[in-house]
Amino acid sequence: MAVKTLEQEIAKFAYEIVKNSGESEKREFKKLPNLIMTNGLIPTLAYYKDDKKPYKMEVYRTILKWIKEEKKLIQNENLDELLNADSQTLRKATLEALKLSNYLKRFSEM
Repeated sequence: MAVKTLEQEIAKFAYEIVKNSGESEKREFKKLPNLIMTNGLIPTLAYYKDDKKPYKMEVYRTILKWIKEEKKLIQNENLDELLNADSQTLRKATLEALKLSNYLKRFSEM
């Protein structure tokens, strides 16, 4: 069994998401790194959660799924947990979301 690097894991996760996404989601994935860098993780997630369009909710769920299932930084896929997280957890979650968003953007541009 081959050992995968952390970069391979995040790239595979992002690739599978983008492969199964429509053009609307891909447009949002292209904007995601800049939104997180400019506004922060919590405001970015709030923006995507507030807009009830299915493709924007998919972006919201994708970020939280990575942070929850792959990185184990939160227990539930909801914004409340990040709002109540300590600064170290929020910083780690933000870094993970940025890494993921960069891969989502790259694969959306292919």
